[in-house]
Amino acid sequence: MNKTRIQLGNGADIAFLLVVLAAYFAIFSAAQNLSITKLISMILLGIAYLMVGIYGYRYILESDALVMRAGYFFVQLILSGSILMIGSSTMSNLSLNALLLLPLVVQSVVLLPRIGLVLVNSIILGEIILVLLKQPNGLNTFFNSLPLFFVAQIFIVFFTQMAVNEEHSRVEINRLIAELEDANAHLRNYALQVEELAITQERNRMAREIHDGLGHYLTSIYMQVQAARMVLLKKPEKAEDALQKAQNLAQDALKDVRHSVSTLRSPILENIPLSAAIQRLLDHTEFGEMTVIFELVGEEKQLSPQTNWTLYRAVQEGINNSNKYSKASNLTIKLDFTEMSWITLCIDDDGQGASNPGDGFGLIGLGERVNLLKGHCEIRTEPGNGFHICIGVPG
Repeated sequence: MNKTRIQLGNGADIAFLLVVLAAYFAIFSAAQNLSITKLISMILLGIAYLMVGIYGYRYILESDALVMRAGYFFVQLILSGSILMIGSSTMSNLSLNALLLLPLVVQSVVLLPRIGLVLVNSIILGEIILVLLKQPNGLNTFFNSLPLFFVAQIFIVFFTQMAVNEEHSRVEINRLIAELEDANAHLRNYALQVEELAITQERNRMAREIHDGLGHYLTSIYMQVQAARMVLLKKPEKAEDALQKAQNLAQDALKDVRHSVSTLRSPILENIPLSAAIQRLLDHTEFGEMTVIFELVGEEKQLSPQTNWTLYRAVQEGINNSNKYSKASNLTIKLDFTEMSWITLCIDDDGQGASNPGDGFGLIGLGERVNLLKGHCEIRTEPGNGFHICIGVPG
């Protein structure tokens, strides 16, 4: 059972007390032949009725046990019925005497489910009928008093139920407010987590940018300067050549830094097609004796800036690896647009390969870029069998 608990405070106890006292006053004011025994009995029954109605009701209100609530009304109906039956000979005005039962009508609405409410109020009405039938003037009193009590009973049930519904709405609103506050707290926590994740992703992205761009150039410059120092005294012309290459690499590094900064402020790759950006990268890269073939398959379509940049960096990483480590004779770059919703980029060389290709930060960063696009990155290599990178991303 799930009845809404109406917390009325001390006002309900005072009202109960006043209603019962008014009923007793009506009974005693009309008393003519009430014996001492009946008088004492009515007083004791009235005290019991008041104590149970005040303290028992408070206790029962905190309990959800239907058996205990039914027991409460069983006791109160017996007490009230006994009081009315003992004082029935004095009842010249039942409308006042019946006040004794009206608090039970209110409590039945608060404490009982619908079927219990109907049952208790039917018993209350039955008690009134029995008392009326015992009156000396019989049917006149019956027809004069019963409709009045019945209307009062219905009126109290109706308006008490309105109060219960209002209380139920208030409790439900408070519950929803609490749930909303809890949901808002969770949302704030999620927002903080998303912010932290975004910061972490941005740090990783910047780390990839530094490695893929500036890190490569600085490594190459360092190697050229080191080579120049080794031959500076014996072969100054070679040292000069190495320093010139270092200077050229430094210029390229500055261009790459400017380009990376500009991508934070403007559209990536200056809104040029990816194939054109790759071709420009090939044109500005020194490959020595290595032959490079760039193949565009299918009709190129417009890609998102993030997809463009990821594939461009993949080509750059493949070129850098082949130039630095592979000692390859041939490098093939294939950009495939034949699938409707998928773009494939494959980079192959016929160099010396590697045994642990996944250890490099550049390849780790490349895999992270591809994962952000919900794509896949396959790397195949082994010593003596070249290096193969194949990337697929949604398009």
